[in-house]
Amino acid sequence: MIESIKDVLHKIGYSQLIDNGQYFRTKPLYRDSDNPTSLSIDKTTGDWYDFGTNTGGKLLQFIHLHSTGTSILSVDDLNKVQSFQPVVSHQVEIQEQEIFSKDCLVRLLKDNSYWNNRGISNETLEIFSGGVAIKGKLMNRYVFPIFNERHDLVGFSGRALQNFNPKWKLLGSKSKWSYPLIFNKPEIIKNKYVILVESIGDMLALWEAEIKNVLVLFGIDISSSIVTSLIKLDVNKIVLALNNDKDNNFIGNIASENGKKFLSKFFDESQILISLPTLKDFGDMTVEEINLWKTNLPL
Repeated sequence: MIESIKDVLHKIGYSQLIDNGQYFRTKPLYRDSDNPTSLSIDKTTGDWYDFGTNTGGKLLQFIHLHSTGTSILSVDDLNKVQSFQPVVSHQVEIQEQEIFSKDCLVRLLKDNSYWNNRGISNETLEIFSGGVAIKGKLMNRYVFPIFNERHDLVGFSGRALQNFNPKWKLLGSKSKWSYPLIFNKPEIIKNKYVILVESIGDMLALWEAEIKNVLVLFGIDISSSIVTSLIKLDVNKIVLALNNDKDNNFIGNIASENGKKFLSKFFDESQILISLPTLKDFGDMTVEEINLWKTNLPL
């Protein structure tokens, strides 16, 4: 007779369980997936959540997802399943993502000279619909509009054209951004890997070198939105390529190590690798240097 959630999972075929504190992590058997941590199951209650499909529920419902589920379990087993303590429900306030009017985009001055001088072509820049703000909170910055996958305008990232801080200024809720997924999702799905970088400048440099499997963190922290996107994309490899700050207290280097530990909660450690730029960041590297860097990646 079953005595625990683990017993139930073993009976319906889940022999490969990863212990993740309060939860088991494993690959779902009721759908195709190569991600060994896409499914989360509460050890105490059996409440489950599939990060790949954004679905979840109670243990009995989970059992029914499997063609052999209830037929393997006896009546006593099923009674035991229903006796497990349910999760106490908490009401959570969901904050909607702010949507901006696209009318403001026509006021961006199409002057690409700053990026052209940094080796980024007009052909690359045209994809991202940026321009120089001549007034407002991002005045005198080259502004990139941030779109979500529904093509809503959800924020702005502005790069200072002169040497003043902050170098990058953001408007909107960056914790909800997965940029530039609207432009490169098919490429990521095809090639099954993602490179995580700090800024749009890094992304542009990689894009100029024909490397488009990139997501921008807009800093050094990995948001829940990025994690959710990585799980949905079902990538085989995640490359942490934050700034190589060996001359600046190793900020990016340390953040990469911390990022790997964080991502290990959701992905197998073999899927995550750190490969910093050979110079401070990709914007300081030539196309040839970037391509050499990519050649050395174990993808």
